[in-house]
Amino acid sequence: MRRRQRYGGGTVANRCAWWGSEDRAKRINQSVELFEKKYPKTKVKTDFQDCVAFWEKFQTQAAGGNSPDVFQNSVTFLRKYDKRGFLLDLKSQIDVGNPSMDGFRNGVEKVGQVDGEQVGIPAGANTVSLVIDKKVLDKAGVEPERGWTWDEFSDALKRIHDTRNVAGDTGCFGIMYLYDLYPRQNGKAFFTKDGLGFSQADLTEWRTDGCNRVKAGLVTDPKKVEQVKPKSALAPGFAAAEFTWDNFAVRYDSEGDSTYVLAPIPIGGEGTGLLREAVKGVTGLRRDPGAAVQAAQFAGERLPDPSTWDQRVTTRLQYIPERATTPSPSSPPTASPCASAPGRGTAGSAPAAAAGFGYVGGPSGGFSSGLRDFWEKFPAQPDVRDAHTDEAEVTRWLWSPEAQPMDPRFYHDGMGQDTYARQTEGLDITYEDYEPGFGTPYGIARTSELLFWANAPTPAPEKPAEQVAAVRVPPQLAAPPAQLIGAGVFGPGLYSEPGRSPRPRRGSRTTWTSSSPTTRTRWSSAAGTASGATATSCTATTRSATSGATTWAATPGTTPSSRPTCGCGSPACARAARRSSASPRR
Repeated sequence: MRRRQRYGGGTVANRCAWWGSEDRAKRINQSVELFEKKYPKTKVKTDFQDCVAFWEKFQTQAAGGNSPDVFQNSVTFLRKYDKRGFLLDLKSQIDVGNPSMDGFRNGVEKVGQVDGEQVGIPAGANTVSLVIDKKVLDKAGVEPERGWTWDEFSDALKRIHDTRNVAGDTGCFGIMYLYDLYPRQNGKAFFTKDGLGFSQADLTEWRTDGCNRVKAGLVTDPKKVEQVKPKSALAPGFAAAEFTWDNFAVRYDSEGDSTYVLAPIPIGGEGTGLLREAVKGVTGLRRDPGAAVQAAQFAGERLPDPSTWDQRVTTRLQYIPERATTPSPSSPPTASPCASAPGRGTAGSAPAAAAGFGYVGGPSGGFSSGLRDFWEKFPAQPDVRDAHTDEAEVTRWLWSPEAQPMDPRFYHDGMGQDTYARQTEGLDITYEDYEPGFGTPYGIARTSELLFWANAPTPAPEKPAEQVAAVRVPPQLAAPPAQLIGAGVFGPGLYSEPGRSPRPRRGSRTTWTSSSPTTRTRWSSAAGTASGATATSCTATTRSATSGATTWAATPGTTPSSRPTCGCGSPACARAARRSSASPRR
């Protein structure tokens, strides 16, 4: 509501503007009719448009000092327009119950405040949602499940396009609030205390991906989306899914003739998402303890003094359950990642179990650990006990006690290969040689790599994301080539440091030289230059202090019987040896 002059007697005309769906417009107009009936001396002129058109018109009106008397706004821009003197402080009216704030959930009214002034009344609290055309997805064989990833969402778009010849999504790459969600699911943030939490390269990658999907037909052409506004592009069947706000979900049934339902929002890719879970969650309850409590628990910080909370929460804390014990059995590689390790005390966090990583801790710090190749290590299992006490216990089972014992038996009984002749015949059909005694588990090991960290305090999301990356690909120490050669790791004088010169052109000659105290071998190969032909020769000359000199040469094109190989191990000699059992090339 903007600041405006008071009127005397007579009829008062007010302008009311908003954006949204036709269903919202219908409901607001019905409310306006009821208002005018109750206050006959007040007339309301309504102005409804889609979101983009609304803001274009509103900014022009605001610049000219002619904004509507009552208008829908976004919490993002409240401070901007309050500084310009457009917004009226409603606190004095609220204090006398006009309007009444009794029906609002505790704390929600604060989103309409700027520097202590109540410059807006929240129209509702909503969240980003995904609306799907259930009929189309069912026919395409796509079933969104809780915990599905962005990669799986992309696969679903392609399946919908390939099977139903329709775009999978109306286009989410221009929605700022959705991009706010995407970085946070991948260990980053839209805003940090120092400014933007993402880079230009991050946003460019996001937008480029969107453009490529439009070209591939996976996302609706933006021109088609514009043509049907203010209706959704789902209504005429231009797509099978759309990201929107959950309070907009009612519009789809009135605009289209299919079946529309909400589906889970995709989460970060495998091993990238962070799931935070408190042992005793005091947020998301029917009563809100306050914004400061919510923020502290989410960040893993010490909670404010309970005396400052809404007492409707503190007087009922005994009825909030604690997750003291959380065994997290692993699932086969085909299952969706769903296991998590909760936090201890006031807060905790755990990235997606697919990475085999977990954290347990409180405001003063905690313990994080990870098992490399977690899914491949089935049935490995992380286990957290006594998380509600001062000393939590974390167990990393490399083989879950709930799983069946490991079966080391060979997968066949020998299949009658009890003689050398039968064993040879078996080798003629399979690659695996078999003799009695071969099918034993002796010498086979199951190696597991565990990584541990001590954290003080509970880390911000960026730190667990780094630890997850280390679990997936642990850092490895590697000595430089010069040190390996100097230590004689590969034998005396056998190798030199890798060169940085360009690869030899076709027709050039490459030479390898190996030296030892008693022998010197020179390997030489020359690549042929004739188009479509291979003419590689191998010549090895070995000089010994006691045996004099001997030379062998192998030239492709001769018959197998006349093609000896020297066995020197050079690339040319190895190729000649492999061809020795083949027919001559023609």
